[in-house]
Amino acid sequence: THRAHGETWFHTVPDTTTPPDCDIVFYGALPTPGTMDVDSDVPLRMTFGPADPACSSFCVDTTTFEGIVILTNMPYTGARDTIFLDPSDVDFDYSGWPMLGVIYDAPTGWPDSTEVAAVFHMSDCGTHRTHGETWFYTMPDSGATPPDTFVVAYLSPEDSAWVGCDDQQIVFTVEPFVPESLIVYVNFGVYVVGVSPELSVSGDTVTFTPATPWSEGVVGVEVLGERLFFEVDLSVPVMFPVYPADGATVPLSPGGVEVTYHVHDVRSGIDESSISITVMVDGTLEGTFGVSHVGVDYVEPNLTIDLTDAGVSLVAGDSVTLLISASDMVPSEYCGPNTRVEDLHFTLCDPYADMHLLLGHIVDFGSGDPIEGAIVRLFGYLSGPIPGMIDTTDVSGEYSFEVYPGTYTIGAFEPGFSHRPVFYLDRHGFLEADPIHVLETDGDTIALDTLHMRAFGPSLFSISGTIVEESDGPIESAYVVAISSEDDEIQDAVLTDSSGYYELAVPAGDYYVLAFHTDYCPAFYGGSIDYDGATEVIVTGSDVSGIDVELIPLYGGGDRFLWGYIFGDSTDRYISVPGGLRGVRIYVLSVEDDRPVAMAVSDNEGYYHIDDLLPGTYRVRADKNGYAPTPLYSPITVDGAEYHLDLDLVPTTAVFENPTVARSFELRSVYPNPFNSSCTIGYSIKGDADVRIDVVDVNGRIVSTIEDRRLAAGDYITVWSPDELPSGVYMVKITANGIMRGAKALYVK
Repeated sequence: THRAHGETWFHTVPDTTTPPDCDIVFYGALPTPGTMDVDSDVPLRMTFGPADPACSSFCVDTTTFEGIVILTNMPYTGARDTIFLDPSDVDFDYSGWPMLGVIYDAPTGWPDSTEVAAVFHMSDCGTHRTHGETWFYTMPDSGATPPDTFVVAYLSPEDSAWVGCDDQQIVFTVEPFVPESLIVYVNFGVYVVGVSPELSVSGDTVTFTPATPWSEGVVGVEVLGERLFFEVDLSVPVMFPVYPADGATVPLSPGGVEVTYHVHDVRSGIDESSISITVMVDGTLEGTFGVSHVGVDYVEPNLTIDLTDAGVSLVAGDSVTLLISASDMVPSEYCGPNTRVEDLHFTLCDPYADMHLLLGHIVDFGSGDPIEGAIVRLFGYLSGPIPGMIDTTDVSGEYSFEVYPGTYTIGAFEPGFSHRPVFYLDRHGFLEADPIHVLETDGDTIALDTLHMRAFGPSLFSISGTIVEESDGPIESAYVVAISSEDDEIQDAVLTDSSGYYELAVPAGDYYVLAFHTDYCPAFYGGSIDYDGATEVIVTGSDVSGIDVELIPLYGGGDRFLWGYIFGDSTDRYISVPGGLRGVRIYVLSVEDDRPVAMAVSDNEGYYHIDDLLPGTYRVRADKNGYAPTPLYSPITVDGAEYHLDLDLVPTTAVFENPTVARSFELRSVYPNPFNSSCTIGYSIKGDADVRIDVVDVNGRIVSTIEDRRLAAGDYITVWSPDELPSGVYMVKITANGIMRGAKALYVK
């Protein structure tokens, strides 16, 4: 019973001829705009047609015709009659084809002493739409004389201005007076004085007040043929650290310490004079610097400050904080500028004394044989690959990295596409990877668990494309993953190169392609932030290319803190506490247009936090493969310093969150968490081991040692009661035979 039709039209031309422009346009009206003393029986005519008359096969859809005629009695203070026309009210004249005449006769003629204002809309058979307008004056019996012309002058905002007010009014004057039938066009809306509540008149001044807040973009206004354009910019600049990462430990090299920050604005641009960098060392103010200072350089989008050249004295062990502020070009009279302030914290260390060696191995999952030639990347935990930290496994499958104290994770990739990528601890995806906590108190060498790479099956094909941002262009080191739409399993994962290019290896099947970078909002192929709106990539018997994904920046720009816990399959969460869900993408969305403004990924314990929200009202959504996306939660208003919101996800398939490879020991739980008096730490040991359990504060200091003895294989529970410690976040660190596990615990007195 299904029926459809299709149509097309085109023109063949000589090689040297430009094809005609066949978009529909308005050609003119009779009476022409501003005509005085028109006879009452003169019909109103408007002509539409192709932009180029050479379009002999031009098509007009007369069913889309719309028209408005407004009659106002002179001297512009009397009654008004508004007529909304449809095709049955008009005649269509095809005699001048391809020009189409639209003719309307007032049934009893035009009233005397009247201004007539008309607007006609017409579409072609495609998607193009245009309008025409005119106004004229009929002969007066009373002797009243219409004006020679009207003069429109825009007062606010200025033409081509940048506006940061979402309620910006449009103010203009009409001389010698404001006609009661005045029509005002704002974008695609038609507004009439005396009819539309958005318009108010005071003397010769007209004010347009938007009924709903402006969205970002260009606003076009037209009054009696005079046009105004301005652009709305409501977003703060995009800012994020390039080097070092927030919270990192940075070696104090002989050449000094250089900090690079990404600073740009996608609309009005950055006001370079607004850039300010305040430097504090161990809580003491060292100075505030701008782009004119020595040691500071800004070539959009990279802002660089060499702290040593800027005159800041530094020694190993210093805790450094930078407050970086930048504004866009929106002027103050239009609610500008939009300003963003970011803080960056890092600790300086001795480049030799504080170095630790991470040592691990890569083997085949099935045989246990070492894999030679695997590319191993060191990542900041839940952030991105660390530049320059790449190693290749030797014949024994061994790799190593020299690192400073911090939190990391590992990813291994096999360049020959014989094995699937693997992340620490045998996780299939980067967002699910376990953290590797390196503390100052750790030994010189830290042994890591062996990672197991699974072999690919036969008949592999490629999915390839580029990851880009509209203003920044190609995005390097974006994490791209192919997820089977049939069983939600990750099939392959790669990082983009400097041109934003990626290539995934997959067997035949249907896939979702997800691109992730910590400085942008993640997106699936098709533009969606979750599976519901993602476009499937179907791989049959050949490679698939052109699977491009565009990421948009995250704006944030505030100092409000949103945090919470992600429950997986938590229908009985108030009876027995379920485990936290790692690798969940949490999006904070604008309530006006659902545009993502911030995001986070839940850590290996299920916690997430976002620390750069502006005060306001938002919606929150969470998504993870293998789970149904959360519905849009009711709006939350973040007005205090922090907001706590726990989220629930329900699995759609049989999901196994834990690796299947046996471990030498496991940290099973810290419960309850948060806690206010004591918590239990559950762990298991596969064989006899020297076990030490330390509790470390946020500054890396050991504040308590709970266990330090040799234990036999088995399951254990240890109770920790931090009576003498202040409230806060602590790291529970268990070491057994040189291998470490860690978990965060929130203590609330």
